Amino acid sequence: MSFYCISDATVDPADAGSGTDIAVTVVSGVLDYESSPALKSHLMHQVKTSQRRLVVDLSDVTFIDSTTIGVLVGTSAKLSETRRSKLAVVCPEANWRVQRILEIARVETVLDVQASLEAALSAPDPAA
Repeated sequence: MSFYCISDATVDPADAGSGTDIAVTVVSGVLDYESSPALKSHLMHQVKTSQRRLVVDLSDVTFIDSTTIGVLVGTSAKLSETRRSKLAVVCPEANWRVQRILEIARVETVLDVQASLEAALSAPDPAA
């Protein structure tokens, strides 16, 4: 059984740099085939109910698998369709295991991977 936690973070507009309304989802633990449906549901709810850019913070994630990568890429595709925006994903260098999985999957062409939450919040939307 997987252990994971999905929660929303409150973002101070001053921290967002661009002044854009940004939704941040913080995820921790193991993200695999058991947890990915909950993550997908949460992110799709964010896409449908907000006019915000989305950031997923993977700083405290210990493992991701292909189903989770599929959820992230699918969410980014949905954002591209509805808002011409990419999903920003936070994965610091200290989280080298997850960062390596993202590199192997070559998701940087679809996702805006940032090294910190601050960088993700202050970066302009790469698809805008």
